[in-house]
Amino acid sequence: MLWVLVFCAIQHTTLAQPYFQSGQDPKPSGKVWQKVNNLSDEFNGSSLDLNKWKNTDPSRWIGRAPGIFKQNTVSVANGELRITNYKLAQSEWHNGNEYTHAGGMVRSKNAGQPGWYYEARMKASKTFMSSTFWLINFRNEGSGCDVRVTELDIQECVGVVTSSQGWTQSFDESMHSNTHSRNVTCSTPTGSNGNSTATSGKVYAGYHVYGAWWKSPTEVQFFLDGNHVYTITPPADFDIGQYLNMVTETYDWNPVPADGGMNGTWDERTTRYSWVRTWKLVDGGSGGSGAPVGQTIWLKNTEGNYVWAHAGQANAPLYSNSATMGGWGQFVVEDAGGGLIALKANANGKYVVAENTTNRPLEADRTAIGAWEKFTWVDLGNNQVALKANANNLYVQARLDATNDPLQARASTIQSWETFTWGTVSGARMGQEATVEHKISAYPNPTNIGKLYVDVVLPEAGDVDLELINLAGQQLLTQHFENLPKGGHTATLELDNIANLQQGVYLLRVVTDDKTSTLRVKINR
Repeated sequence: MLWVLVFCAIQHTTLAQPYFQSGQDPKPSGKVWQKVNNLSDEFNGSSLDLNKWKNTDPSRWIGRAPGIFKQNTVSVANGELRITNYKLAQSEWHNGNEYTHAGGMVRSKNAGQPGWYYEARMKASKTFMSSTFWLINFRNEGSGCDVRVTELDIQECVGVVTSSQGWTQSFDESMHSNTHSRNVTCSTPTGSNGNSTATSGKVYAGYHVYGAWWKSPTEVQFFLDGNHVYTITPPADFDIGQYLNMVTETYDWNPVPADGGMNGTWDERTTRYSWVRTWKLVDGGSGGSGAPVGQTIWLKNTEGNYVWAHAGQANAPLYSNSATMGGWGQFVVEDAGGGLIALKANANGKYVVAENTTNRPLEADRTAIGAWEKFTWVDLGNNQVALKANANNLYVQARLDATNDPLQARASTIQSWETFTWGTVSGARMGQEATVEHKISAYPNPTNIGKLYVDVVLPEAGDVDLELINLAGQQLLTQHFENLPKGGHTATLELDNIANLQQGVYLLRVVTDDKTSTLRVKINR
């Protein structure tokens, strides 16, 4: 049953993988990205998570004059970290330096390591001060020849160029990266190696995803909006852990303009970070590690539609276009030996096969487990998985640009089409509808597609009420559905019809006869 609701809310799909365009993921074969949670943040709360981050760190650095770091520049709201620059009411003097402007510094409490991938979705301020995303080590934490400073700048830019020097003129419309080695104690090389590339317009005009794979001590690959743009060899080995920084500061080469440079609106003076994510590589080709062997599961593609075996068609091909689970959307995970798994379809009690032939769909039509019925369960974390077919060593793909296209094992890398959400089903039996638990879910979350889908699985027939509420408690929408039958239902929420809906975090309240559930949903514009 499909409900079509007319109201506004926006979101963006969060995958358990970094943001890469197709074919740009640099991870080696047999590896998968795993999120490093203490160096990642979606900023969905109402304040900075002080378990992960420091708001200023004056014992180490108060800022480069004339900009001083102030805690009140930092805020978290509407699913974003914000750093808002301003001019001080009165100058401050510290260590003989005059400070006239306030910026911000958010620094991680944990150090990132070589081999990890770092990315942030950021929109720069429209000021002469910087908007940045970078890493640095603490010199006093080292010993021997590691008493030195290494700095990895992923993005450093300004919103307004006040300098007349030629080399500075692109700093408001490009990604600038650098690697620095300084303050050494041994014969370690010093110096800087960097590069830059143009963004699509001014850095304050929109959001960009800035990323860097610190591949090794001698190689760092840089990415802009999911595309590899250049590789830098640091001037010395980068083999020391470094701390993440989100900073707005002043540069001596981009001086304060005559009017003070802070006459813009609050929005123009603010640098925004939608999220910061850190990833490390783990083994992903070692068989069924983490697979729920012996359990009945469901699978969803990244649009939230269930995978199911069409037992009413010849050979029972697998599709991913069902809004509800039902008995045909359930599979038993079996141990296939050698670290591999097999999937037995509830629809007909047969095993899923991926034949080693071109354009052959996955089908549930085998009575025994052979080589083509085996898969590698690639655990991506956060209840997400990729399936690698033993038949051809390719990943199972659910195309999102072809609604009625069956699943096929045809991808060499894991991107969004190869990523599935999974969960277990209680009381399932082969060949018949399962007893399902009361479930509520909303997806994609975050959303930026102008729609929000709400799945409600009712164990018994009853009424359902949906309410969209902002964080101030204001009810933006309510919708009532009466006497719905037992089973799964999906509401499609057309978000662009809500007047003046802003980017941010909202509450979705789902009320049934015996349960009230409240979900946080993030809307990205």
